[in-house]
Amino acid sequence: MGPADDDPSWAEALASPEHEYWITGGQEELKSLSDLNIFVLIPRSAMPPGTCPLCGKLICKQKHNDSGKVMCYKVHYVAKGYAQCWGIDYDKTTAPTVRLKSFRSILHIGATLNQDIQQFNIKTTFLHGILPPDKTIYMEQPNSFEAPDKSNWVMCLMKSIYGMKQASHIWNQTFHNTVT
Repeated sequence: MGPADDDPSWAEALASPEHEYWITGGQEELKSLSDLNIFVLIPRSAMPPGTCPLCGKLICKQKHNDSGKVMCYKVHYVAKGYAQCWGIDYDKTTAPTVRLKSFRSILHIGATLNQDIQQFNIKTTFLHGILPPDKTIYMEQPNSFEAPDKSNWVMCLMKSIYGMKQASHIWNQTFHNTVT
């Protein structure tokens, strides 16, 4: 695989000569999700009747250094949000965004008053959005990465995950509650 092929599908990644790096990347992703308390595994039988778990997808990405050499094989597990049904799986997706005019006004006021203005970035933003107890979402474990002796169990999400339709709304609620 060359730089043009740095986004293989999971099947392509497993069929490549670098398959052991992709498998390690997948294991690291699941460990990271577990360490961040994104989910707990529960028996499928513990899900409420009529509930269907979301499916997910493993997304692969090669990270390169300045000279083009592959430095890292990143794998992310994301929800197939396009399969979610409004009114059943979610009811709100909106989150406020700042208008450019408002942002410029804040910068102008800060510059006029000689104030220090700082920006920050929150890594893995949506993975910090706490799902309310009444908005429980279930998700399938990724193929090839099922927990030992729990292959028929599902992930009960405690926090939002990338790909969910309501991820930005959940993150905004969590951020708003924390700031206020």
